[in-house]
Amino acid sequence: MYRPRHYDIDDPATLATFMREHGFVLLVTTVDGAPFATHLPLLFDPDSGTHGRLLGHVAKANPHWRS
Repeated sequence: MYRPRHYDIDDPATLATFMREHGFVLLVTTVDGAPFATHLPLLFDPDSGTHGRLLGHVAKANPHWRS
């Protein structure tokens, strides 16, 4: 997907704030050749590792957990 350079966000503090305030993502993959999407809650842990860490959960009943 094309994304113009002026939409890039390179500031780590801005990215960390965004991830703390928006802890809900859409995971999109393909299953049997068709798009498959799951909404997931995520928490951003800024103190883990060099760039922080995203922590989330996928229910075992959801087909995404196998991939």
